[in-house]
Parts: sequence; structure tokens; C-alpha cells
Amino acid sequence: IRDDLVTGVQTCALPIYVIQPGLNDIRLHFTEVMELPLLNSSQPLLDVTVLSAGHEVGNFGHIFVNGYGISPNQRGYNVPIIQADGTFRAANFDTHLDPAASTALAGFINTAPPDAVIAITAADEASANLSEAAVLALHSIGATGDLRGCFRCSHAMTSQSGKASEALAPFRPVGVTTGLGLTEPTVAAVVDRIW
Repeated sequence: IRDDLVTGVQTCALPIYVIQPGLNDIRLHFTEVMELPLLNSSQPLLDVTVLSAGHEVGNFGHIFVNGYGISPNQRGYNVPIIQADGTFRAANFDTHLDPAASTALAGFINTAPPDAVIAITAADEASANLSEAAVLALHSIGATGDLRGCFRCSHAMTSQSGKASEALAPFRPVGVTTGLGLTEPTVAAVVDRIW
């Protein structure tokens, strides 16, 4: 292996017998890993990753902060509000079965401080009792999608100061991230590409 310390490029030679026609697997093994900090006021918020899957395509609503799972991961909308000091509040709103959940969801979103990161993920099914008030609350923080009429759809979103990243799909899982897309708190390396 040759390292170019200026560009960060590592080059290695592979024996010809390990490469087969078609698709080849490459596995990277690292001797050391670093554990990212859980949220606290002295550590920066490095990464928020939100993953959503409706019932038929995975049935989950994961939210990871610095690789740590903080989502209630229950049916409906799962929403943590992550504040600048590292504290967070997470709640679940079963907008599938509970007619009062939409009002509670809208109220919860409206309590978020202006500089907080709001992460939103739909798990299983979140459309059946989703109200206009809940959709307007989601749109007030930057959402453009609307799950009403989209049975068991996936919906993932992050929002901070009105700037949102959002993904919505009826037939596949979706995800958004503010950084590297971490789903575990241990990191060995960041690999930009392999060629």
C-alpha cells in the first residue's frame, strides 16, 4: 500500500487471481475504530441520519444522531427535537390509528426552538388520520410532501432553521442525512470512492 499524504489517496496492488469477471467484493478491514460522542453541550452535532420504510418495504422509522439511535421507532411519525445544547426530546405520534395524534404532532413541532434540528420519520403507516393541521406544521418547518392518501408510504426529513432535507416514496425505503449517514457510533474511516 502506498499513501499520498497530500491528497489522502491510498494505492494498493491486487493480485490478478483475486479479480474475477463481473462483480467483485472488496472488504476493508481496519485495526482501530473511533467512537463518536453522544450528544452533549461540549461536542458538536456531527451527523443526523433519518431512515423511513412503510410497512411493505421494511416497516421502520430510524433516527440516528452521531450514530446513536434515538427514534421511538413505532407506527406513525417519530420525531425528536435536538437542541443546540445537546439535549433532545423524542416522541411518537400514531397518525394511523389515533385521531388525536395529528394535533399532538403539530403541537410538538411548534414547541421546537428556532435553532433546533427536527428529525422526522414515518414507520409502518402514518397517513390514515393525518390532518391538515399536522401537514401545515410539517410544511412550516420546510416539508413539501404530504402523506395523506399515500397509504404506508416512507417519509424522512431533517429541518433546522426552516432549511429542510426530505425524501418521500410510496414503494421503497427513503433516507436523508446532514452528514455522513452514520447508523453506528463507531467509525473507522471515511471512504470517498474506490476505483
